[in-house]
Amino acid sequence: MHHLYTVGIILAMDGQGLRTERKNLGYTQEELARILGVSANTVARWERDEMPFPSYLELALKAIPKNKKT
Repeated sequence: MHHLYTVGIILAMDGQGLRTERKNLGYTQEELARILGVSANTVARWERDEMPFPSYLELALKAIPKNKKT
């Protein structure tokens, strides 16, 4: 099952896709939350598909560099 797919030129991501992208970037939920200015609980809810993503999330993820600690 693909969690990140293309719809025209707009990417659609679900919670599992967010989790995968976060891990690929090398961040914990807490670290990503700090970067995005939200709580770690918010990131966890996004990843469980309990809250809709804000419109900026996918663009923000593209702008975040990989974590150099990993």
